[in-house]
Amino acid sequence: MIVARDHPELFPLTRRQFLEDARVQVILDRRQLEGRHKAATEAPDRRSPDRRRAPDYWEDLRHHPVVLIPAARGVPIDTGVHSSPAPATPGSPMEIADGVTRVHEEIDQLCRRLCQWVGTGQKLLGRLAPRLVELRRDLEERDNELMRLRAEVEHLTRERAAIAEAVGAAMRTIDRLDVLGRQARGSDR
Repeated sequence: MIVARDHPELFPLTRRQFLEDARVQVILDRRQLEGRHKAATEAPDRRSPDRRRAPDYWEDLRHHPVVLIPAARGVPIDTGVHSSPAPATPGSPMEIADGVTRVHEEIDQLCRRLCQWVGTGQKLLGRLAPRLVELRRDLEERDNELMRLRAEVEHLTRERAAIAEAVGAAMRTIDRLDVLGRQARGSDR
């Protein structure tokens, strides 16, 4: 697979997509210009202009950002062409593609860590959730017991007040009887 030079952002994505497939090699188009161009000081090109066939529409990077070129028959797949481009010059599309690739690899690493973290969190929640439900039931039972005890305390407080009132009334009655008994004894004399 060849990735067009003007679409370097596709290189890391495509390379990562076929990283596991040894039959596919992803390279960034390293050609500077389409075809050969002579410098002004060179002699005119004497080769016939029809020496090269016109590029196939489906294999032309001017029409597609990524093209698939079949390997020549009998040529081993892994011969010198690798999925990583040659060292890039500063600011070139290849350097940008390398930077994008590194960023994507870092993102992949972070995603793997995040997935591990989420998995660990799910395991911990799986262990904690039943215990939290049990604790909630215990708290509800204790709240119910506390409400029952408060009601009992209120009932006992009312009974105590009633007993105190009854004892106070009895004491007042005894005091009146005592006063009446003294008066009766004093009048008998």
